[in-house]
This record gives sequence, C-alpha cells and structure tokens, in this order.
Amino acid sequence: MDFRKILSDAGFSAVGRFVATVRGFAFVPVITKIIGTDSYGLWVTAIAVAGIASHVGGMYIYSSLIRYLPSDGEQVFSDTLVLTLLASCTTTGVLLIGGAVGDNFFAEAALLEVAFVPIAIYAGADVLLVFLNNYLRARQKVKHFEVVTTLELAVETVVVLSLLLYTGDLAAGFWGLAATTIAYDMLLLGVFLWNRPPLPNPQNFDQYLSYSIPMIPKGFGGKMVSHADKFLIIYFLGATSAGTYAVAYGVSGILTSLSGVFNSTLFPNVSSAWAKNDLDQISVLYERLLRWFTVLLIPAATGITFLASEVLRVISTAEVVNSGTILVPLLLIGFSFQAAEIPLGHVLSAAEETKLLSYITLITAAINVIANLVLIPTVGLPGAAIATTIAFLIRTVWTYRCVTDYVDITVEIVPVLKSVIATGCMVAILFVAPLTQPEWRLIVYPLIGVIAFGCVFVVIGGLEQRDWDAINQFV
Repeated sequence: MDFRKILSDAGFSAVGRFVATVRGFAFVPVITKIIGTDSYGLWVTAIAVAGIASHVGGMYIYSSLIRYLPSDGEQVFSDTLVLTLLASCTTTGVLLIGGAVGDNFFAEAALLEVAFVPIAIYAGADVLLVFLNNYLRARQKVKHFEVVTTLELAVETVVVLSLLLYTGDLAAGFWGLAATTIAYDMLLLGVFLWNRPPLPNPQNFDQYLSYSIPMIPKGFGGKMVSHADKFLIIYFLGATSAGTYAVAYGVSGILTSLSGVFNSTLFPNVSSAWAKNDLDQISVLYERLLRWFTVLLIPAATGITFLASEVLRVISTAEVVNSGTILVPLLLIGFSFQAAEIPLGHVLSAAEETKLLSYITLITAAINVIANLVLIPTVGLPGAAIATTIAFLIRTVWTYRCVTDYVDITVEIVPVLKSVIATGCMVAILFVAPLTQPEWRLIVYPLIGVIAFGCVFVVIGGLEQRDWDAINQFV
C-alpha cells in the first residue's frame, strides 16, 4: 500500500471538501436572509429527501463497481452501468408517482408541492452521477475523481445561487439542481463510453446485486441517522426551527472534513489491500490515520465552538444566532464520533460484511428516531442535537469493535493528552487576543489558533521521531 499516494490523494481531496463546505455556507445567507429561515429548513429537508431517494434507489451499485473492477476489469463497468440506468429511471418514476398521489408530499411547503417534479428528476439523475463519478475511484484515479466532482459542485453552486437570487423561488433552485446534474450525466457518459466498453452480461448481475443490495438498509439507516432529526423538527416545531437547526448542523459538520478527505482514496486502497490479504498494511494505515485524527480533532472542535456565534452571525440571521449557538457544541460531540466512523466502515465493506454494516446502521437509526421522538417535544432543538450525538456515538463504537475482529487498530492515548494540553494553551491565547469584530475574529483567530496549537504541540514533544521520518519521506 502506497501511503505517500494516499496522502497525496487526500490532499487533493481537501480542495474538493473546501469547495463543498463553501457551497454549503453560500446557500445559508442567500436563503435565510433573502427568502427566510423557514425556507432554508424546507430546502434542507427537500435535499435530504432527494438524497435518501438517490441512495436507496441507486442500490449502492457503485460499491460493486469499486469492489470488483480491480479484479474483473471493464466488464464490471458495463454490467453495473445498465443496472444503474434502470435504478435511475425507477427512482425518478417512484418519486413522481409519490408526489402526484400524495397531496401532502411535503407537509409544510406549498411551493414544494409544485417542485416535487424537479426534485424527482434530480434524485434520479444523481443516482447515475454518483455511479459515474465512482468509476474514476474504482480505477484508483482519485485526483480525476476530485477534479470532476469539484467542478460539478462549483458549476451547480453558481447555477443554483444565480437562480435563487434572480427569482427568490426555491422551486427554481431545484430545477437548477436537476438541470446541472443531467448535464454532467450526459458529459461523463459520453467520455466513458467513447472507448466502447464490452457489452453487458446479464449473468453477472446477481453477483453485483448480492453485494450491493445489503447496503441499502445501511444507506437508508445512515441517512435517517443524519436527517431524521430534521424531519421530526419540522413535524414538532415547524420549518423555522428546522432551518435554525440545519444551519447549526452545517457548521458542526465541518468536523467530518478531517477524515472525509480520505474518503475518496481509502475504499479503493483498502479493497485492493484486502484482495491481496495485506491486513498488516491496513492496520498500520488505520493506526496512523486515527492517531492524527484524534490529535487534530480536539483543537478543531474547540475552535469551531469558540467561533460558533461569530460564524452564525455572519452567515445567517439574529434568530439563528440566538437559538443555534448552543446547538453547535452539542452537535460537535456527535460529529467527532461520526468523523471517526466514516473511514472505519471501509474495512467492513472490503471484508464484504455489508449485512453487518446494514444491521449496525439500522439499529442506530431506530435508536436515533426514538431518542428524537422523546427529546424534541420535551427539550426542543437541544434534544435533537443530543439524540443525534447518541446515535453517532453508538454507531462509531460498534463499528470500531467489529473492525478490530479483522485488523488490529490501537488508539494511542499519549498524543491525545498532548493535543489537549496544546489546545488549552491555544484557547488561553485566543481569549486574550484583542479583537471584537466578528468578521476579523473569523479571519484572524483560526490563524492564531493553528500557529499556537502547532508550536505548543511540537514543543511538548507531540511530533515523535517516526513523524519526522514520515515527513522527510513524504517531502
């Protein structure tokens, strides 16, 4: 396993993550300040519905593409492409029928009763786009994958924001999403089919479906863990509360970028190492990854908490600041566990334990829904944050326990303690920094924090000789 290539790919992925983060924050002020906080709640909820439909409808066929392409070649692409096209059309059809039949398809938004058509088209087109993007991952062309997805996000953001600003209408934004996704589907299909891959062989379909279909409960459960709170907040507290919660949720979700930058490169590399029975390399990779993840997690979560009110004030309304500031630290605890769980699941996927992953996620989703049903009516928005944190904690601990049945992964304590000390010094320095303007604090405080944490961490011996050796080797 080429650790240098993994780090290089992850660094490239960081650019895409940055664009995705900027994209998410760009929608917040446009919708909350121009259209309304309640509209942002409806926007996020509708996108969540489309996301769930896309993941479930796509049947995770792209996972079979990533798993089997390295060993079986381009025949896998042809076979899984046919399955994906069928899944894409079915997803759009089911949503269109559901939207036409259900008078209250989106209970609190009359505009979404008209917008279910672009939402259905977008969900179906996204099934195909996810598959085509992951074809590059399956060929271990992670940098190409990141370039394609980053450009797609950038174009989509410009188109949708322009439509929202020009029309002030969420339905126009949904049509923009559908149009850009279809355009990218056509472009990528033209490129990938240019070299005429082999004709599909229906006899292979069972193999791919038997691998991917057990992931559907996992995908659905994972989406419910992430979005059940928003659906229930709309039901119990209304769209405005859902909008406030969604903004705080987005700010806290930045934390997943720490491990998310490895997401594009980990699964194909872990799958390849697993196929070669190179479990020791997988163990070494995850021990290094979790060590640095836990070291960087503490100052990152602390810094986001420290600047939570400033971030919310700049990107949203006073109403969101008043209700959302308390939610950020609660959600950050949950996202800390979520960020650790994201890379761990790739080991079980490589081991073809898709049914186990589905079982873990479905049980966690059930716990999340029950906790939200109890806590939202009694505690309000903080109750949703607590329920989500409990769900993320359970899923991460459970997944880690199952992964260690296959590979040895030890979480080191001493680097974590040194990170805590360095973070404490960072916070002390930030408290005495003489800045009062929110905009300047957002620009200057992260720079001061990174320098302060880095200097203290190095001085107290946080970087060991093996780290310096690895840096020299990488450079």
